[in-house]
Amino acid sequence: MNDSAKNRRSKLVIMRALQSRIVLTTTIFPLIGLTLLTITSTVFCLQSMSEAAEAEVVLPSLRPLIGSIICLTAAFAITISYVSLRFSQRIAGPCYRIIEALKSVQEGNLQDRVALRDGDFLEEIADELNRTLDVIASGGIAECNGTTSGHCTKAGNATPEEDSPVEVESLAK
Repeated sequence: MNDSAKNRRSKLVIMRALQSRIVLTTTIFPLIGLTLLTITSTVFCLQSMSEAAEAEVVLPSLRPLIGSIICLTAAFAITISYVSLRFSQRIAGPCYRIIEALKSVQEGNLQDRVALRDGDFLEEIADELNRTLDVIASGGIAECNGTTSGHCTKAGNATPEEDSPVEVESLAK
């Protein structure tokens, strides 16, 4: 089995609500534009056929032109929808894996890590989550409970004066 086959998801729809929003927002304007273009082209072709009939001129290539415009429109619409669905999968898959890792942490398992496929989006977030879990699992954070500020403190800080928030590497580079 080659690497690309092993790297594929078994399901096309992973998180239905998220993927529906992504597909809708990425396809609505191209499909509207494509539909308007098709309608306009078809109207002009039909108008040309009507004018040709009035002038008693035969234009046999206009009917196949209308058919090819409609077929190309359908092919483009299918392609746009498929590409959009694959794009949504590159976002929904990582979201699903990150959510599952966070649920595992909530249950007390600090050993799970987020592993994404080649080409997936949100790699930076997954890497940062993995680094954060490494710090927590290695005992890098000693105290998180009972603080009113919402900050966890570094391990080894025994007195409140020495408490300092744990710094997380910024994603904005």
